[in-house]
Amino acid sequence: MNPLMNPMNPKESEESEWKKVLKEIYDLKDKLEDEQREGMKAILDSLDIPLNILLMGGTGVGKSSTINAIYGANRVEVGTSARPQTQEIEQCQISKNITLYDSPGLGEGSEKDK
Repeated sequence: MNPLMNPMNPKESEESEWKKVLKEIYDLKDKLEDEQREGMKAILDSLDIPLNILLMGGTGVGKSSTINAIYGANRVEVGTSARPQTQEIEQCQISKNITLYDSPGLGEGSEKDK
């Protein structure tokens, strides 16, 4: 059963709960970056909705750097210039319900990805 649903009036209850969630997210706008990151993690964890995201793109476009920015630390190694670093899909658990996947660059190598 959906954790946001009221059995007595499912549609109204779910809409009301989503409005609360959106307000919580909106209230994060004036917080510091670390507080925003932790606040979003807490909100998403409370919803108990799994979120799996695969980052895809050419070699050297910043997939690994994006994961590190979201994670708030150097979670995955980052290549230099267009020289590929990620060789296999790597799972990065961000929180209870959020998993990011770092992937190798698309194409047949850094020259073909340009």
